[in-house]
Amino acid sequence: MVGRSVKHGDISRTFISLEVWSGALILRSALPQDSDWQSESIRQFFDGRIRWRAWDDHGTQYRSTSMSGGSSSAVSGLLFENRAFFPSPPEGADLLTVIAEHPDHQAVVELPLH
Repeated sequence: MVGRSVKHGDISRTFISLEVWSGALILRSALPQDSDWQSESIRQFFDGRIRWRAWDDHGTQYRSTSMSGGSSSAVSGLLFENRAFFPSPPEGADLLTVIAEHPDHQAVVELPLH
């Protein structure tokens, strides 16, 4: 899972980790914050119209909202994002499908849960 990337709009995210907790999943991603980032790229990264959804191979659907753990920070030229999905997966689930939906584009990635 480490190193998988997804592109939506002009933004490409690289996934760092997927943590499975007793009540949630935490998906961590990073983007290089190049010095040539234009205001349009910054606007796309923080665009509130992006809707994150996820489901697993057992049919469990996960919710993610800005109040449920979406956060970001910048360190040494990288922009990190942490996103929480609720609930935690059921026993035996192996694959998580995550989609970032926007009115102009969408991106999908499949991530192993183990």
